[in-house]
Amino acid sequence: MKTTREFLLDVKTRHHLTSDGQLAKLLGLTRASASVFMLGKNYLGDETAIKVAELLEIDPAHVVACVHAERAKHEGERKLWERIAKLTAGATVLLFLFAIFPFDPSITGGPMLAFAGFTVTKSSTLYIMSNEVIKMHSRIYSHV
Repeated sequence: MKTTREFLLDVKTRHHLTSDGQLAKLLGLTRASASVFMLGKNYLGDETAIKVAELLEIDPAHVVACVHAERAKHEGERKLWERIAKLTAGATVLLFLFAIFPFDPSITGGPMLAFAGFTVTKSSTLYIMSNEVIKMHSRIYSHV
């Protein structure tokens, strides 16, 4: 799971930024705020985390979940956000794969997707992941 600092370093690398001042300008922050984030003395807010995700072209839910896990004050809360971060990271990979490799509609009852010796079927990771998200959602909202 990545930290605020690691996400910001990724933004600096991807956008060829050489200073915290340039990073601050890109994110609409003060230079002091960017420096505090880079030193690990504070954490991104959700709005800035979403901007970071957009700049990195990754799922905003993953960045937000990582930041929430990083700033969680209680162990149970941190573990929940880490689990969500792991699920959203996996979903990002799967969405990337489905965007790159189209479905074969002529396949009936067989693989949903096949490429380079890798096959995703109804019983593979996508199905398992969707069930995990549904179970987690049910557990979270059953207490509300």
